[in-house]
Amino acid sequence: KNSVAELQTTLNLLFPGKATVRNKALPGTNLESLLNGTDGGPGTFDSRMAASDALVIFSNHCLNDCNSFQSDEHEYKENLYKWVNIVRKYNKIPVIVTPSIISPTDDGKEYQQKRMPAFLQAQRDVAAEMNVDLVDNFYYSHKTSRMYKVTDIAGDGVHLTQASYQAAGRNLAIPLLEPHFLNKPGDLSGL
Repeated sequence: KNSVAELQTTLNLLFPGKATVRNKALPGTNLESLLNGTDGGPGTFDSRMAASDALVIFSNHCLNDCNSFQSDEHEYKENLYKWVNIVRKYNKIPVIVTPSIISPTDDGKEYQQKRMPAFLQAQRDVAAEMNVDLVDNFYYSHKTSRMYKVTDIAGDGVHLTQASYQAAGRNLAIPLLEPHFLNKPGDLSGL
């Protein structure tokens, strides 16, 4: 049961029969390939948003961006700006999700851990600058790593254990429970 399935379970408990969660993630993709439509999905991200009836769009892109050398943190940040703008262009609510903690030394990807802080900071910066909800799973899982081994959180060093997927999925509901108020005309509100 992945974090998306856990979000559906959580929303069913909170709002019985009121929310449907659809997982449109494609494994192994990065944010740039999503935006360009080269991730194997149906068209560009812009065309997908134009056709989507979803109200809230989550971006959990970061690990693959950090893991590949297709972009650096500056390009990734620019892609996040583009992603938010496209989501808002179609009157949908963007939510940025940081990845959970990883243990790349267990799977030989030490370079990923060295690049990750800059990518996490890009996510946090864009969320703050553009007034976008941020589900900071990295922060929550990092705090948990003080009590549990990282491999108890991310079993193979990157992919989460069942309990960690459930916790990450429950965290995805946070922006849907915390109301945000409009400050000025043109602001977007969370649910």
